[in-house]
Amino acid sequence: MDWLNDDGQHSLRVLDSLVLSPAGWSDVDTGGPSLPSSDCFLKHFYYPRSPIHNPIIEVTYNLWSIFPLVLLLETSSRMASRLPILVYPHPNLRKTAKPVEEVTPEIAQLVDDMVHTMYEANGIGLAAIQVDRPLQVIVIDTSEEKNSPQVYINPEIGTSMGSQTTEEGCLSVPGFYEDVERAESIQVTALNRNGEQFTRDLEGLDSVCVQHEIDHLRGKVFVDYLSRIKRSRIRKKLLKAKAA
Repeated sequence: MDWLNDDGQHSLRVLDSLVLSPAGWSDVDTGGPSLPSSDCFLKHFYYPRSPIHNPIIEVTYNLWSIFPLVLLLETSSRMASRLPILVYPHPNLRKTAKPVEEVTPEIAQLVDDMVHTMYEANGIGLAAIQVDRPLQVIVIDTSEEKNSPQVYINPEIGTSMGSQTTEEGCLSVPGFYEDVERAESIQVTALNRNGEQFTRDLEGLDSVCVQHEIDHLRGKVFVDYLSRIKRSRIRKKLLKAKAA
């Protein structure tokens, strides 16, 4: 909607808003109109100048013009949240995750929440099934700095080679670590956070981590590789801790 000033010229006021980036909210100096970039929520919000030059009416009018922006900020985007993690032997950990049909903003938000949850829990991997979302989404980050998250949506392992035995733990089995044998290297195809398909060759810890998380998507927990006696001992201890 356009409004004309006293000289018959188009008059728009520009409200430089906050930009939502992976680092959070921050002020920006936009320097002029531009479209929002892929890593931000909103750079500009234009609202019409009040056609009535009464100070009280103008202030009221301008506040009312900003109101849709407040609603937009409230409903369209939010910061990442920490999600509750299911603990073994919770029955929902045995669900089979469904493929993601389309990477929507809701799926992207789930990815952000999962990455945030993984970091907050000091983990290196997390599957959506562990936060009670039966979808084929996993995130990992094996970097020492914890600043290189990898996202795999609808991951499929193509080829695998070799074998390695690694001591594994799990955010859904807190406090327990056991040796598990897995493929040494794998080739995995998946979608990223933007819905783009990619294929990646993984080895070492990245390979182990992705295999571990894909197991979750199939309703499998790493303790399933252990003996029945060990599984029973872990189950009893976790149930006892929950009841305490």
